Amino acid sequence: MRTVLRRPEFRLLFAALLASMAAESILLLALAVWVKELTGSDGMAGATIFAIIAPMTLAPLVGWVVDRYPRRPFFVAANLATAVLLSPLFAVRDRADVRIIYVVAALYGLSYITLSAVLSGLIRQLVPSELLAEANGVLQTVRQGLRLVGPLAGAGLYAAVGGWLLVTLAMTGFLTAAAVVGLLRVAETPPAAAELRWPAELGAGLRHLAGEPALRRALLGYGLGSLVMGFTESLIFAYVDQGLRRDVAFVGVLVTVQGIGGLVGGLLSATAVRRVGEVGALAAGVTFFGPAALAWRTRGSGSG
Repeated sequence: MRTVLRRPEFRLLFAALLASMAAESILLLALAVWVKELTGSDGMAGATIFAIIAPMTLAPLVGWVVDRYPRRPFFVAANLATAVLLSPLFAVRDRADVRIIYVVAALYGLSYITLSAVLSGLIRQLVPSELLAEANGVLQTVRQGLRLVGPLAGAGLYAAVGGWLLVTLAMTGFLTAAAVVGLLRVAETPPAAAELRWPAELGAGLRHLAGEPALRRALLGYGLGSLVMGFTESLIFAYVDQGLRRDVAFVGVLVTVQGIGGLVGGLLSATAVRRVGEVGALAAGVTFFGPAALAWRTRGSGSG
């Protein structure tokens, strides 16, 4: 870790990402809490999370676009655009304005996958191949750490100061990231010319997934598992509201606990993959959700 942090260019990138990741993490849950406060509806609050993650279906297209442009200016532009797209939230006043939050949430989700795609290429331009694993490890540690405290901090800040000031803080984070990365001086390799149009490239990827039995089964199983897990995005608000009889901001505490579980799972994943393979580890992860949901249902029944 110390080796890669000695590089001035990476330290600048690290500072920029610290600002943008902090902004991302505080917004993730706060938008849903905002909708819950305006509407009182658990389903509408959960739909906010859905609006954020739905653009992930566009990840192949986003990756194709990102690969066509130099990474540093694209990263700067994406952070500036993210700050701008948050500005409509200042117009939110009451329940009738919830649609604004949904639109911003969807654009924010698109921004998230775009910034992630640009970052993976930018790191390769700044760091030699022998330090890539170390650089990615440093950034993932920061990202996971912020996921532990960011959603809780965002929900707490919303409860304390309201949505408008929270949006201002998030915009500041993205603007800071754009300014810092703008100071980077990196000799980028020109993007390679595309051999195929993106529909053809996407089709080739889908044919590869369909042609590999293990990948096909893993994709189907994980897709169905994610669909079921997605129901909890609404249920968690009902659990806190009707089961635990807590303020909606308490969702941040549960999300933090969830983040701890994710961190532990990440630490154990390498061992699991070595012992049972990639597909086996994926199957185990999806399977564990069943007993966890049953325990949640039992506790919820007792609380009601």
